[in-house]
Amino acid sequence: VTGGNVSFYNETDGRAIYPTPVIGMVGVIDDASKIVGQTFLTEGDDIVLLGENTEEIGGSEYLYVAKRLVAGTPPKVDLGKERALQQAVLMMTHGRHLNSARDCSDGGLACTLAECAIGDGEAAIGIDVTLDDDLPPIATLFAESQGRIVVSCAPDQTAEVVRIAKKHDVPA
Repeated sequence: VTGGNVSFYNETDGRAIYPTPVIGMVGVIDDASKIVGQTFLTEGDDIVLLGENTEEIGGSEYLYVAKRLVAGTPPKVDLGKERALQQAVLMMTHGRHLNSARDCSDGGLACTLAECAIGDGEAAIGIDVTLDDDLPPIATLFAESQGRIVVSCAPDQTAEVVRIAKKHDVPA
C-alpha cells in the first residue's frame, strides 16, 4: 500500500472519509504492439464477458447512487480464479485475438459496456447486447463482482477466445 486514506481518524469538516488504500504496481511490457485498449473500436465485433456475474451489490456504486447507501459486504476475491482469468486474457492478447478488454469493477457490467462503447467520446459505437444471466437485473447490470473482463473481438476470433477461456476454466 503506497498511500490513501487508511487511518481511522481521517475527517474533513467533521465527516469521516472512506478508507481508500492505493496500491502501486510496476510491470514490463515486452512488446508494446500487443497492448489492447479498453474501448470498442470496430463495428461488427463480438462482445464477450469473461468471468462470472454474482449477486454482490455490497459497497457498489449502484447502492451509493441509487439508494444513497454505503453498506454491505464488498465482493469476494478468489485469487485462483483471478489468476486463471488473467492468464487467459494474456494468451488472448499475445495471440492477437482481442480488439479491447476492460474490467467490470466500477459500476458493474452496465457501466463497463457504456464506457467501452463511449470510448474517447469522439468515436462512440452503439452496442447490441443480450444478457442471459439468471440473476436479478440489478445484480446482472450493477454488481461489482471481481474477476470479470469485457472483451471484444472480430467475429472470426470469437471461437478462439471462448476456447482459450474454457482451457483456463474461465466462464465466457
